[in-house]
Amino acid sequence: MKPSRDILAFFGINGSLRRRDVQAQNSFTEYYLFNSAANLKAYSNNGLDFAYYGYNASNTRAYKLSMLNMNLWVNGQPEPLDLQLQSAMFYPNAYINFNQNGEYTKHYYNGAERIASRLGSSTQPTDATSNDRLEYRMMREEEKFRENIQELVSEGQPVDFQGTVELNSLQPVNVTSDIFYYNTNHLGSTAFVTDNNATITQGFLYAPFGEITTEFNATFGNDIIPKYSFNAKELDEETGMYYYEARYYKPPVFTSRDRLFEKYPWTSPYGYCMNNPIKFVDPSGDSVAILLAGNAVGGLGHMAILIQKKVGDDTKWFLYSKNGDDDGNYKRVSGEERGTKDDMGYGGPDNVGFESVQDFLNNTTENTEKHDGEGGIYYTQAYVLPTTSEQDNKIRDGMVTKLNEDYNFFFNNCSQAVTYALRNADVNLFSLPFGNPMSLLFLPPIDVGKGTVPVTTFEKIRMIHHGEQTLYPR
Repeated sequence: MKPSRDILAFFGINGSLRRRDVQAQNSFTEYYLFNSAANLKAYSNNGLDFAYYGYNASNTRAYKLSMLNMNLWVNGQPEPLDLQLQSAMFYPNAYINFNQNGEYTKHYYNGAERIASRLGSSTQPTDATSNDRLEYRMMREEEKFRENIQELVSEGQPVDFQGTVELNSLQPVNVTSDIFYYNTNHLGSTAFVTDNNATITQGFLYAPFGEITTEFNATFGNDIIPKYSFNAKELDEETGMYYYEARYYKPPVFTSRDRLFEKYPWTSPYGYCMNNPIKFVDPSGDSVAILLAGNAVGGLGHMAILIQKKVGDDTKWFLYSKNGDDDGNYKRVSGEERGTKDDMGYGGPDNVGFESVQDFLNNTTENTEKHDGEGGIYYTQAYVLPTTSEQDNKIRDGMVTKLNEDYNFFFNNCSQAVTYALRNADVNLFSLPFGNPMSLLFLPPIDVGKGTVPVTTFEKIRMIHHGEQTLYPR
């Protein structure tokens, strides 16, 4: 039997999706334009619906625009694209987003996990013409916008953009009592959303790879609250893709290849979760996880690290942890002896390694350590960092070096062992003074690896590397 539809996919030189032809009873073509960092810049469905995306200097999404083309072809010739703005969303930071009407959503977190969102609005416009630099930036962005849209559809039509967004200075005015709480499943996906009265206002049922099969309230949010659903990632309804920061995910595959694909030659660089989405969460396809036991040592915390290692034909995760105990230097190892690099990491009772970061966090028997005689603590967070195979080896070497040195709370503790290992692999540990790039004119970058308090060091590293990729025990 012939399938109901055939899909032809075309990719660019950087491995990102460029065009997708769906051949069915109602055939259509989707156009994609990615930049060199695998960030989606522009999208079009059949040349009718358009979307455009902007990113900040850290390659994190700053805004998105949804537009409708009002002109088509006349006498077989393409007319200029007449794009009219339908909606816009802006993301100044992880704590707030707002639309073109000044309606905004304030987000609340438990660590890095979004747990609630509150609605508000502002009607106080800001005059961009009073700021020459801002006005120039807006003009330059509009030029790039036209260039990217023209490249997207490859027809070379002139672009007429009918959409001016009035800039608003967001103020705590017209704040509503509407606050919504996210209730998630074992994968971190939003199962349902409740309001102040615990009334269900939104809910989702998913296919294994994240497609939404049933939605309780399709109009929930009304272009004010982003649709955080599978893995708590935002679903862009204009494209049907989830925004995973490092890549875009169009179930059941990513639209760009894994930047670390050479580490995993046995699987597709576009695949999700090694094709096991029921059990695993794949925040970015990366391979080092920094662990935090936030309740250890009276709230100062304890840090360790999970590192991937090839075991036969599989890749497993092993724990490296520098602890202080009655003997001054306790290490989690497979045996009593200090051992070599290969057996320094702990991989469970038989030392075969853990299947995934989430598998380790969920293991109530193994997610525990002796620490300063307390016993019974567990890791409450794991932050996944992007690394290469070479960096994995250097991080492992750095941890082994520190594990074989005497423990000292002030000069050689758990967090300093982790940051030493990361620095050994040239992982960035420098933050901007006050979080402001302009402050570099007066102050040098801050090396967070010199801190001694694990909970503080963990949070700073997470924020430097944009900590959306944080996992929790479930």
